[in-house]
Amino acid sequence: MDEINSQNMLQVGTILHGTYKIESYLASGGFGNTYLAKNIEFDETYAIKEFFVKGVCQRDGNSTTISVSNAENTNSFEQQREKFKKEARRLRSLSNSHIVKVYDLFEENGTAYYVMDYVDGENLSARLKRTNAPLAESDVRNYLNQILDGLEAIHNDGMFHLDIKPANIMVDSHDVVKLIDFGASKQQSTVGGATMSTGISYTNGYAPSEQMAQSYDKFGPWTDFYALGATVYKLLTNQDPPSVSDLSEDETEDKHLALPMPKVSEEMKKLVVWMMQVNRLKRPKNVGEIRRILQQSSVATSNSEETKAFSPHQSYANPVNDNEETVWAGKTETVETNEDKPEPEEEYLDDDSSSKNRNIIVILVIVVVCAIVIMIRGCGGSRTASNINSVEASADSDVAFPDTMTYADAGADTSAMYVENKEETFFNEKVRYTGAVMCDPDPGYFYPLDEAGELTFSDGRKYKGPFNRGRMEGDNATFIYPNGDTYTGSFYDNHFSNGTYTVKSTGEQFIGTFDSNGQPKKGAWYDKNGNFLQNV
Repeated sequence: MDEINSQNMLQVGTILHGTYKIESYLASGGFGNTYLAKNIEFDETYAIKEFFVKGVCQRDGNSTTISVSNAENTNSFEQQREKFKKEARRLRSLSNSHIVKVYDLFEENGTAYYVMDYVDGENLSARLKRTNAPLAESDVRNYLNQILDGLEAIHNDGMFHLDIKPANIMVDSHDVVKLIDFGASKQQSTVGGATMSTGISYTNGYAPSEQMAQSYDKFGPWTDFYALGATVYKLLTNQDPPSVSDLSEDETEDKHLALPMPKVSEEMKKLVVWMMQVNRLKRPKNVGEIRRILQQSSVATSNSEETKAFSPHQSYANPVNDNEETVWAGKTETVETNEDKPEPEEEYLDDDSSSKNRNIIVILVIVVVCAIVIMIRGCGGSRTASNINSVEASADSDVAFPDTMTYADAGADTSAMYVENKEETFFNEKVRYTGAVMCDPDPGYFYPLDEAGELTFSDGRKYKGPFNRGRMEGDNATFIYPNGDTYTGSFYDNHFSNGTYTVKSTGEQFIGTFDSNGQPKKGAWYDKNGNFLQNV
């Protein structure tokens, strides 16, 4: 860090709040300084963010107290400090493994501070600079799924991040993503139908038209999805995304997307284009829509050499801001970067001897691969639950509903109905199903509709979640085993897709993605206290 920046930061060794000792500098941006600090009572390491506006605040000599450069800026500084504190409170209210956790908030030295997780890793902007190459599409897909988990928690809490970009996506030494820097985030609030807010920052190339125009009433999850699409574009190409500043919101010619994405699968290209639509009404509306596209598309081959795994012993600035220009309420600030070169890297080798024992989970993770299609007799009569007849379906027969058939294909007599705890037999096994079903008189199927239902197997296994064309498929699903083991997350084609498997007997959890056989594919194991055990 250069001399000018260090002069505006607390000296190493400074004690904050009587508890935290400044160990080193992590970053200095336009609106804050970030330090590596240690809790002197418990010897725990944290990152501490200090509210400090460049050009407005100053710290003279060895003084810890900051002052505002002139009286005209005092009111603005105080307002922005309150927003800084709200940012901390919003982060503390969220509980998600992909969102940086805030532990403490206090005022001192004429400003405010909050204490958060220290992520031992690097942000994706720093990784692109380190490797000078695009990321492999398989890695981007892995990170995208984790980012979506974090965004879903944010959106479900009535918030928008509003500054998704590579520099605000931290990846730790176990390849786990953490979203950081919620300084631009916005809480949904309405007074008389009008959304109330002050100026919202944005980053050129990652901000959609409604954000650049500060049109708060048009903000929504789709605002974050535009930035997410631009981020994916950057990761896959290592090229800066185009700006929409010269295009209107209703622009129909997506000329800003007429850019090459070599060695990227067609499915991923289409997803990027969809998320980066200029017209917000044409973008995805929720996380589930994006997940479905990811699950339906096949993983493309790597678009470059795999980037080196970075060592857990390696220390990167946290967070490392890059030189992307962040605009705040009409004012442009250039965020400076610590350009120190990282230490030589090592391959991370997991020597956890308990990994062999965890392989037994494969037996439990494999979900019964069967289409939840119930063949019946007499489907064309009255649409009541009493008319459902139980027949056996051979385990050797193909009972999957045709993938190409649409509801319209099923015939004019096709209709929906609802059953509750209805017993049926398929694959020579008694099951009970609660939920909506579709009746197709030819060839005579009942199958779950594309909405949530409950399926209970005779041995006590239970699935609760959405269905798609008669298959267990969709987001926010739960699968419970008789021994108490549980899986929560998304399903695709009757298999675990992306979620968390919890072993009841030990409390251990696997968090990550699963292959087509229901086995852990990429992710990590954690103990019952959330401590890392091993990578997969």
